[in-house]
Amino acid sequence: MRAVVLEEFGGSLELREIDRPVPGPGQVLVLVHASGVNPLDTKIRAGRAAHARAQLPAVLGMGLAGVVVGTGPGVEGFAAGDEVYGLTGGG
Repeated sequence: MRAVVLEEFGGSLELREIDRPVPGPGQVLVLVHASGVNPLDTKIRAGRAAHARAQLPAVLGMGLAGVVVGTGPGVEGFAAGDEVYGLTGGG
């Protein structure tokens, strides 16, 4: 899949191919149709967001809208084909 990736804080964002994630327990995999970058993303990119630590390499852009394409173990209330919107992260 294609993603815009941050390799180092303060560095440039690069479009590249990465492995498709596999949803873990309690997670859903969403085919993203729209994503947004907000001020917190710019702080993370600069390495100035101690309250929102990112492990590099990272894919920024927290807000999203799309369609569920897979679910991990224990997921209830979501199924492939569901249209969703939300925020990533939250560990």
